[in-house]
Amino acid sequence: SDLLRDGSLVIGITPIVGTTGLAEAFVEFRKRWPMVTLEFRELGFNQLHEQLRNRTLDLAFAAFARPVSDLGSVKRMVSFETVFVTRVQSPYAGAASLEAVQEAEWIHTDVSGRFPALLAELFAREGLAPPARVTRCTSQALFHSLAVSTDAIFAWTTHSLEETLLGQSFVRLALPVAPPPLQLYLLSPQESQLTRPA
Repeated sequence: SDLLRDGSLVIGITPIVGTTGLAEAFVEFRKRWPMVTLEFRELGFNQLHEQLRNRTLDLAFAAFARPVSDLGSVKRMVSFETVFVTRVQSPYAGAASLEAVQEAEWIHTDVSGRFPALLAELFAREGLAPPARVTRCTSQALFHSLAVSTDAIFAWTTHSLEETLLGQSFVRLALPVAPPPLQLYLLSPQESQLTRPA
C-alpha cells in the first residue's frame, strides 16, 4: 500500500561510489518506492563512521582499496579491477614503464594518504624515486575536470573505463603494475533494525 511507500532514506557514499552502479540501483529503487524521500551524502570515511554511529545515516556505500572493519555491520559487495589511466591525448598514453611516467602529474581522491605511499612502493621496487607531483583532490567534480583537462595519471576502475561515457576519454596504461582492486562495501549501523526502504 502507499502507506508503506513513504518515509525517508539517508545514504552516505564515499566519493568514487558514484561510478560503481549506484545510479542503476537508484532507478530500480524508484520503481518500487516512488514516494520515499532520498538523500545522498558524499562523506569521508570518518564522517561516514560518525553518522552511522549516531544514526543520521540509514546506510552507506563505501569504496576502498583496503579492508573495512569496526563500522557496525559491514557487507562486502563487489570488487572492481583498477588500472592506471590518462587521457587519450596525453603524451603518457603509450607509456609501458614506470620510468616513462616518473615526471607525470598523478592525481587521486584517497583521503587516507595511502595512495602516495602505494606509488612510492611501486616505484621503489623498480629502483626509482617516487613521482614528485602527486595531487590529492577530494572533490569528484574537480577530479573529473582535472582528469580530462590535464595529462595526469590516476587510478580508475576497468568498469568505469569500459561502461561509462567519461571512460571513453581515457586510455589504460600498459604499465607492469596496477593499483589494488577497489572493494565496494554496504555499511549499516551496528545491530540496526533497518527501515523498510533501507
